[in-house]
Amino acid sequence: MKRLVLLLVLLLLSVVGSLVLLIGAGMAGGACHCMTPMFIVFPYGSLITERTSWDGLGVFLLFAQFPLYLTTVTFIRGVRWKVLSLVLIAASHLTASYFGLHSYCQSRHTCAMSAPSKKLFVATHNENCEEF
Repeated sequence: MKRLVLLLVLLLLSVVGSLVLLIGAGMAGGACHCMTPMFIVFPYGSLITERTSWDGLGVFLLFAQFPLYLTTVTFIRGVRWKVLSLVLIAASHLTASYFGLHSYCQSRHTCAMSAPSKKLFVATHNENCEEF
């Protein structure tokens, strides 16, 4: 019973934390006019919502990501297994973030991770040279 109450409290805290991170990532994305913070914090839901028409699944993954992380770590017993699960969670999160950002940066010209394209540089250079 004690473990169930602890799990419910932790799940409630992780849902609240997810909401706070969602608002923070949305505000940061609004500041840079990009989706980079959303792909870093919520890679699974953002990638599915950005690339497919399955908005329902994307929103579900967006809100379920951190509670699933927490549930996985909570139910595993033993320090070694918990550390291994945290490493696997971090590796999968980083991999999904990388592929999400890579996909996003290939389709957009306003990405923090990609260098400006040569066409954009030439067009900007030509516009600036015409002024003089």
